[in-house]
Amino acid sequence: MGKVVSFMNNKGGVGKTTSAHSIGLAWAKTGKKILFLDLDSQANLTSMLSETDPLSQEWEQTIEDAFIMGPDGNLKDFVHHTSNPLIDFVPADLDLANFEQDTVRHRLSELLLLDLLEGVRDDYDFIIVDCPPAIQKLSYNAMVASDYLVLVSSLDGKSYKGLQMMVNVYNEVVTNKRLNPSLKLIGFIATMYQRDKVNQYFWELLQKDFGPLVIQPYIRKSTMINRATSFDMSIYDIDPKGRVTEDYLRVSQNLLVRIMDDMAHSGEERPSK
Repeated sequence: MGKVVSFMNNKGGVGKTTSAHSIGLAWAKTGKKILFLDLDSQANLTSMLSETDPLSQEWEQTIEDAFIMGPDGNLKDFVHHTSNPLIDFVPADLDLANFEQDTVRHRLSELLLLDLLEGVRDDYDFIIVDCPPAIQKLSYNAMVASDYLVLVSSLDGKSYKGLQMMVNVYNEVVTNKRLNPSLKLIGFIATMYQRDKVNQYFWELLQKDFGPLVIQPYIRKSTMINRATSFDMSIYDIDPKGRVTEDYLRVSQNLLVRIMDDMAHSGEERPSK
């Protein structure tokens, strides 16, 4: 059964979507079958995975349509394929901003994603969820449905505050037996590092506060990241031998090792190599 890994921060612009995208692609390079799930109405992950412009709302089937159908819907009907047989995705568009009003008729709407994912878990090694940069019902849906949580932050005060807010939400979810007591905060990823006093201070603070949960190394700031996101390309395509590409490959490997070690310690079968 595939593992669900959600990427979060309460603040936008911290490299969360780029990290989710880059890590999923790196895992696919090792032979893992990946389903990307876009839970952000900005649909940046959808843009990276498809040639269709999500702002044009040309999608006939998005994650919002699946949510409207409710727990009895079949998420397989909303999966889109890519040219890579190991990578599929469920797109989002601006309609996802209406999630709360569109799903008000469903009881226990915090469980909608959990129910929908049951129909596709066996088809993938990992389901990677890119979450909205806010604390809202979609964020709770992701945490309830996930096996692992990855928090992503750039190294500045506002991003770090957003990180701490998500830790509080995580603690709320795992201490509520009706939500997801088995959710594991598997690691923190630091992005956009540059050699200055502010970045160094928050890098040291992150390690002081969260210790071994911090995934090494930090992701360095790079104009290549901006170029890749601007043109909806992966960092591996636009700068295959660059420093930030190397950073993401190392972080991806270290995160995968953590997850597989956790599965082994839990007595679970690891995803196929």
